[in-house]
Amino acid sequence: MRKRIIIRVVVLVIGGGIGTVVFRPWESPVEYHKREFLAAREGTFFDHVGKTWNAIIGRRTDFTERRARIELHQTALINLGHLEERTFVVSYGLAHPIAVDLQSWHRGIEEGDLWNVFYTNTNKLIVVAPKSDMPKWEKVVREAEARRLQHFLESQTN
Repeated sequence: MRKRIIIRVVVLVIGGGIGTVVFRPWESPVEYHKREFLAAREGTFFDHVGKTWNAIIGRRTDFTERRARIELHQTALINLGHLEERTFVVSYGLAHPIAVDLQSWHRGIEEGDLWNVFYTNTNKLIVVAPKSDMPKWEKVVREAEARRLQHFLESQTN
């Protein structure tokens, strides 16, 4: 009698597991990589706990694994055609100050959107964003560059 109950329970558990896998809502590759990209960028609960613990004990946090997860999903989204990588050449000075401006001031770009701004040690600024947002990014980069130039010219006249 007990054997039959145990067998029925095992069959139900296995059947439920198979049913969960078979009848789950389908997720497109783009949706999967978007979800994972945002999760990697925001960090998991354990990422935050580790960062807090390292701050308490005075140790630097290593973001190598997290950065690799972000790059993996970002590259997949580029290959799937959802994201685009565009390089902007900054006319006045290095790209670093403009990248900092863009990361802290990105009016017109949705905060929850998938975007990343990188810079080189030269005048190249790299923006990875949805293709549909690239005209906005062109405008935002040019506005940031104009502000930097204006600040530079004002500092020279004072």
